[in-house]
Amino acid sequence: TGIFFDTESETVVTDGLQLKQYGMEFPSNSIHTTGCADYAAVPKTERAVFYGDTAMIGEWAGFGYALHSCIK
Repeated sequence: TGIFFDTESETVVTDGLQLKQYGMEFPSNSIHTTGCADYAAVPKTERAVFYGDTAMIGEWAGFGYALHSCIK
């Protein structure tokens, strides 16, 4: 087991999870890719970066998060 970070795609693979870097926009609870122009325009005090399992993307809306159109 181990953690592998792909610097080209900002993806981490660890113990079977494929974690990718995303951006959370507060207070709208919108999730973006960190390379999204709309995310970059959000003031730094209203956003945060996190790693999320790419297999869970479809479930995030059920947890109250809105997926920005940059999430495919």
